Amino acid sequence: MAESKVSHARAALADARHVRAKLEDELDLREWRLLWVLTLTLLRVVGHVLDKVDAKSSADVRTVVSRLYAEWKKAPAHVVFHAFIKAERDLILKEYRTSLVDGPVFIVPTDGDVADLDQMFDLADENLFRPLSDGPFAGEDGRDVLDQALEWWETQLDRIDMETS
Repeated sequence: MAESKVSHARAALADARHVRAKLEDELDLREWRLLWVLTLTLLRVVGHVLDKVDAKSSADVRTVVSRLYAEWKKAPAHVVFHAFIKAERDLILKEYRTSLVDGPVFIVPTDGDVADLDQMFDLADENLFRPLSDGPFAGEDGRDVLDQALEWWETQLDRIDMETS
């Protein structure tokens, strides 16, 4: 395969994937929040680097990136871009808050056993479920939406490479 024409954006995306992976095992809520902030910031960095660095590499790349940016901002099919990547990054950078549910989320096991309060607290401490509180992804685990965003960017960068090859 030919070298990517959006290599700087791909480097930022690779870093976002690396940090996202750390969210699976992190139990400390402060560290988890910092990893969340970093992952979202890197997801938005992908777009800025794409526009400010990679798009300057050639007229073809600039044309495709400009056209796609207009599409991403408007098309409902790209809700992960405008309603999550951009919106969550804006919350973080402009208000230093996120759309994650604040505090532990209690998980009630559904294996037929009656859960006791201690078991619910133990599961909450394990950081198993970190839902988003509002927007089109409300109620979904933030990590699942991050995965959607990572895949969305991968698809968009592949489109740019394909259309400019």
